[in-house]
Amino acid sequence: MRRPDRYLAFRADDFPPTAIARGAGLSYAAASFADGGTSLSMTEFSRIIQWDEERALIRVEAGIRLFDLFRFLAERRHFLPIQPGHGLITVGGCIAANVHGKWGGGDTTFASQVQSLRLFHPSHGIVELSDTELPDVFNLTCGGYGLTGVILDATLRVKPLNSSVCKVQFIEIDDLDGSAAKITEIATCSAFLYTWHDFSRRGNGHAVRIDFADEGGRARRPLVPNPKSPRRSFPFCAYSGSRSRRSITSTKNFKCGGASRFPISLPRSSPFMHFSSIFVCSGPAAFIRIR
Repeated sequence: MRRPDRYLAFRADDFPPTAIARGAGLSYAAASFADGGTSLSMTEFSRIIQWDEERALIRVEAGIRLFDLFRFLAERRHFLPIQPGHGLITVGGCIAANVHGKWGGGDTTFASQVQSLRLFHPSHGIVELSDTELPDVFNLTCGGYGLTGVILDATLRVKPLNSSVCKVQFIEIDDLDGSAAKITEIATCSAFLYTWHDFSRRGNGHAVRIDFADEGGRARRPLVPNPKSPRRSFPFCAYSGSRSRRSITSTKNFKCGGASRFPISLPRSSPFMHFSSIFVCSGPAAFIRIR
């Protein structure tokens, strides 16, 4: 593995012929290595290059973590509308996998908020890609898992953060057939919406609806998670990634049928840690205080 820390590393005369970029290595990590290949860890490329508040655009290097980007934007009352639930993954990885957020029916996938990006290819050097500049290569790069080259940086579209408070509502779903009608009914007035289902029980589960809420007459500073802190002080929903009957039932019983506004400080020794994964509320709830 190589860990480049400067742009001089991306030269055609000194670039490994079988190299492929690697983000944080926390998800589809196997896409970044092969027999005889060279993995390029992009985590040293983690700077914010330009912030254009007037146009709501931010240009960042591919190795920046979502936590760090969230922190910068939240302090300026902006956020990324499409974001996964893991704060340690990188922007480059999100583009390469074209990840989804928490309202795919409304916000689609990560690529839809990419204004442009710069890509290094050993035969073509550094090229600019967007919907208007080499659009075919741009579309292949978003979701291409690094096969078109190494993403160096990207310009992302962001949105104003209308409130530092979110309301989370859990809506019970009796079966999978009934979920489509219920989602259609509430989708038009929801900022974020997703569902969880237990397919061992006819697909019953619940929908999670997240909306911006009234701040109560005074602005609150967004609560931004700090991954270096001994305590994880950020709102969370205790969801298991195991998809087991017990985990989904526990989640369903945890909160269902009502709206809640609450901050939770989660220590590393929390009893919820027995779940195979903790799903951090994404959208605004990933980094702002839930009251």
